[in-house]
Amino acid sequence: MTLKINIIGCGRAASSLAKLWIQADSLQIADILNRAPASAMRAVDDLSAGSARGSLEEMGPAEIWLIGTGDHQIADVAGRLAASGHDLADTLVFHLAGRFGLDVLAPLAQRGARLAALHPVRSLTHERLSLADFRGTACVAEGAPDALAALKPLVTTIGGSWLP
Repeated sequence: MTLKINIIGCGRAASSLAKLWIQADSLQIADILNRAPASAMRAVDDLSAGSARGSLEEMGPAEIWLIGTGDHQIADVAGRLAASGHDLADTLVFHLAGRFGLDVLAPLAQRGARLAALHPVRSLTHERLSLADFRGTACVAEGAPDALAALKPLVTTIGGSWLP
């Protein structure tokens, strides 16, 4: 069974990782939500995967949620996701912001989500980033043991060097 991932904020970093997961056939890109619907549609077209959504409420269930927004938006998105009707029990929710740890995701813990932060130590903005390019990239992660256990395969299947 291929796990599904929803992406909130599918900009350069998140879309680069999504492309790698698609290349590795390790995740199914489910729903994508960006600030502007046209931007979400462009991300879907660029990835040739997923469905663009216009609101958090329109997003379907997934085992994994990536918050790939700008750093200053993560806490707000986490609060909105926590307040949504989505069943987050035992889902993995993680962000990519190097400036923040897990505290910005705190509202999601009350909903039973497993929380993590992933910090690949390389630029993720290269449009043609390949599995070969990414191989060996140090990926620093933080979170509780169950969250890290869920996050590790996302890193190792694309060749990242796992550094919890």
